[in-house]
Amino acid sequence: MDNSLLSHLDSLDAQNRHNEIISTILGIPEEERGYGLACRLARAYNNTEQFDAAISELLSVSREGESDCMWHYRLGYALYYSDRFEEALEEFMLAKSKSVADNEWFEAYILWSIAKIQLKSQQ
Repeated sequence: MDNSLLSHLDSLDAQNRHNEIISTILGIPEEERGYGLACRLARAYNNTEQFDAAISELLSVSREGESDCMWHYRLGYALYYSDRFEEALEEFMLAKSKSVADNEWFEAYILWSIAKIQLKSQQ
């Protein structure tokens, strides 16, 4: 990946300009994007509440993402906000198990997913 492109995307992210991240990455032919840009695109989709697009993008690189805790977290996030709590819980648990460090967000989303599942089952 081109370092100037990554710096540009990092700058846009720091400014919460997620739609510009999406436009920039979509301007690159899909076959040239690779895993890293696919994950950045999915993150930008999540940050703009385009959860179906994020899920689709992440699933397109699932083979590369299976061992990446952040891939599982981003997929879990998109599933959670798509009201697919059981699937989200599974992804957050995988994210936690693949992480080398404790991440309070993984734990929080695990607990929130469990609460949503329990609430849903009581209705």
